[in-house]
Amino acid sequence: MTKATKATKGDKGDKGDPGLDPDLTHICNINWKHGEATDPGLLKEMGLLIAFDNDVWNEDIHRHSIRVLVEEVDRETMTACWCELLPAGWPNQKELQLQGVRFKDLCEPFSGFEEIFPAGEPGLPANGARFFPARGFETGRVYRVIVQGDFIRDVKERAVDGDHLPPYVPNRRSGDGLEGGTFESWFVLGDKLVNINRATAAELTAVAGIGPEIATAIIAHRTDAGNFQTLAQLINVPGIGEKKLAQLRSVLTL
Repeated sequence: MTKATKATKGDKGDKGDPGLDPDLTHICNINWKHGEATDPGLLKEMGLLIAFDNDVWNEDIHRHSIRVLVEEVDRETMTACWCELLPAGWPNQKELQLQGVRFKDLCEPFSGFEEIFPAGEPGLPANGARFFPARGFETGRVYRVIVQGDFIRDVKERAVDGDHLPPYVPNRRSGDGLEGGTFESWFVLGDKLVNINRATAAELTAVAGIGPEIATAIIAHRTDAGNFQTLAQLINVPGIGEKKLAQLRSVLTL
């Protein structure tokens, strides 16, 4: 990438959404399904992708402007917390997997993209962002993506108009006609919960923390002793201890 001080020619896009200021920059596309189940294979391969309809500064793509959270549920205490995920490569900035990208086609995250390295390099225009968590994506988890429009400048030094109303992007771009604002979305990776009494070996293996051996042991246990009556009974399965059981409670069901 070479340094630039203005948007690339042709990166204008269609800004016909009603109620938006065409002179501001908006979030125009994402590669997950808001509020719905999203293909695990897609995100594990590509990471989370966010597209803008104008160029923004690469140095504004960082942990404070784009945050990804995962829900941690404790069924014993009936509480849920949202934990922020660190990007892969953190704190080694040269390998950081939260960086600006340039999509081949504006507002089309599936058109292919060029990553901008090193992450945070100033003076470079980006038309999108990519995030990949250090711990990877885990099937059955609920994720929340937050983009702080106030912290991201376009190349004309205006904050991204991030506020959004239904229908969500990509059906319409983010924005309420004012600079700044917060874009927030959530999704479930694959099926929300995996049923341990009905899941196949392949479905169990796809759950983070359950490898082929534990999946086989779970199926063997329910074959010999009958269906699990509580998740706590997983402690009787070889390879599952208290720590792993606590981890699995938020992604398994009966």
